[in-house]
Amino acid sequence: MQQSYESLVYTNKYKRARNIALLTLLICIVVLAPTLWIWDQSIQERQTLREAKNIVLNMNYLGIEYLGTGESISDYTRKSGMSRNMEDEVISYSGAEGQANLVSWDTSNNCVATMNYQKGRFLIAYQYDAKNDADTWHVYWRLHTYDNEE
Repeated sequence: MQQSYESLVYTNKYKRARNIALLTLLICIVVLAPTLWIWDQSIQERQTLREAKNIVLNMNYLGIEYLGTGESISDYTRKSGMSRNMEDEVISYSGAEGQANLVSWDTSNNCVATMNYQKGRFLIAYQYDAKNDADTWHVYWRLHTYDNEE
């Protein structure tokens, strides 16, 4: 009789410890999974913004070079809005992995006026305000991706 009582107590303690461990694990998963996902998205967002800033810097530097040589910076017949040489050099120098699109070029200040950069689910919109000499950066996160190419 004594042995069965001790084994019953041991079994109950084991089940209680197992249930507490499983509940703790479940709570950790429920809390940690979204936290880690948000942290990962934040890292990707900052990396994409850093790449976009590198692209704008490179475009502005190359704009000075192209002004001196008389080459054309923009080619709005192309999807990127940049001449082929400019696009190749910008991507090469900046190390960016996404798609940069030059929307407009400020010829009076010889700098990027508006540019978009897309990498993964992030879209970075850049705009230069010549009146205030200020840069504006907007970071957008796409929820859905649609395939428009046919």
